[in-house]
Amino acid sequence: MLFDSHAHLDDGRFDKDRDQIINNAKKNNIKYIMNPGANLKTSVRAIEISQKYDIVYAAVGVHPHDVKEMDDVTLELLESLAKKPKVMAIGEIGLDFYYDHSPRDCQREWFRKQIQLAHRVNLPIIVHDRDANDETLKILKEEK
Repeated sequence: MLFDSHAHLDDGRFDKDRDQIINNAKKNNIKYIMNPGANLKTSVRAIEISQKYDIVYAAVGVHPHDVKEMDDVTLELLESLAKKPKVMAIGEIGLDFYYDHSPRDCQREWFRKQIQLAHRVNLPIIVHDRDANDETLKILKEEK
């Protein structure tokens, strides 16, 4: 049995052949596929896709590239989404110090807040860590 732990099936590039991709996965003994969100919109889309396909499950979260756009309302919406059926994790969350699309302080703040959200809804997290290993581990230890 295989489990694809990280597939962005919500990507528009899969719109034309998503059914075929998922059917091929089933034929090749993939029993579960996790589709993590990268922002609020893709988190909603991940849930929609999970409702259509029996082997697909969703994670909701905001990727470090997009956390500069987060606020408390977004966090509340994520918490609501996290309680939907077939949502199995909070993610993709973390730190990305390679691209720095969001300021590092902002990344740290929202990584912590999304970990705290995961604790509230009792879900595991899917961590994105690029060129930020020490800080990622530090935050994970502090927020455990």
